[in-house]
Amino acid sequence: MFPDVPTFAELGRGGYPPSWFGLFAPNGIPKSVVNKIGEEVSKIISAPDFKEKMYAPRGIEPLDLKYDDFARFLHDDIRSAERLIKEAGYQPQ
Repeated sequence: MFPDVPTFAELGRGGYPPSWFGLFAPNGIPKSVVNKIGEEVSKIISAPDFKEKMYAPRGIEPLDLKYDDFARFLHDDIRSAERLIKEAGYQPQ
């Protein structure tokens, strides 16, 4: 989106996890309800007027991840953050 601004990877500073946001619900919600909410959210975030108003001005490129894909994404993001913390030499307190 910003061709004149180098990415972290282009600056030799790759490996940072992306910023993200998602929806969460309490444990035990029926999968059918989770799926229905996901379908409705997908409709909203893929609508051209929503993209134009919410994403474009902020330079955001949305990912429309379904439940299982989002769970894998979270797992991978946690592992990446753990690796970065360990490489930086921080200790749990």
